[in-house]
Amino acid sequence: MAATPERGPLGADPPADAASRPDRGGSPAPASTTSAASPGSAGSADPAAFAADPMAITESERAVPEHALDPPFALVYDVVRRTAREREAGREEMRKRLESTHERYTGLAADAAVALHELRGCLEGEPAPAVLASIARRFATALDRAGVRFDDPVGEAYAAVGRRVDVAHAPDSGDEAAMIVARTLRPGVLLDDGEVIRRAQVVLGFVPTPAEREAAPGRTDDRDTPAAPRPEPSNDPNCEGGSTR
Repeated sequence: MAATPERGPLGADPPADAASRPDRGGSPAPASTTSAASPGSAGSADPAAFAADPMAITESERAVPEHALDPPFALVYDVVRRTAREREAGREEMRKRLESTHERYTGLAADAAVALHELRGCLEGEPAPAVLASIARRFATALDRAGVRFDDPVGEAYAAVGRRVDVAHAPDSGDEAAMIVARTLRPGVLLDDGEVIRRAQVVLGFVPTPAEREAAPGRTDDRDTPAAPRPEPSNDPNCEGGSTR
């Protein structure tokens, strides 16, 4: 084709095919595979392209675990179980401490009650020195403030106190319902809440009749009150009776 002086020579027309004609049903040519990768692709893009986008996620952000992830309910169950074990261990430790403290407390209360009983036995029937009488009152006050009850059932019916005493000696014959506590060898110790720390040790006998009282004033008949086994001697030679621990 001849060239025109105004526009110069014309180039050859492009080949006409169906793919380059979208108006005749052809599809556009596919995009080149050598174009720049999208920001979400990994490894093929330039690292400088990701530096411009702080929200971009790459494979180096977090390693994928090799094992399967536990479901949420399994994680919650594990946390609850671990918490329950720790709580139970704390309760067991507290229980042991309370038992140890309670044992020391009750042991001290029982020893103090026995000492008070022996002191009262020394003072009974004799002019008591003021100092000893004051000590006895202080013992009784301390036990009362600590919530310790002093159980000395002498003179009470055995049927009423039989569940909280140990019988050291009793008459060989006679009606058990008519027996009374003739002597207390070791007092019982109870707490305000009803707990029995130590049972009382007693000697049983019968209530003397009026004729027996007139025949032997101030004494009971040997048949009614048998001789009781003597307790272990006390360290105090002036005190009749002794420790029954």
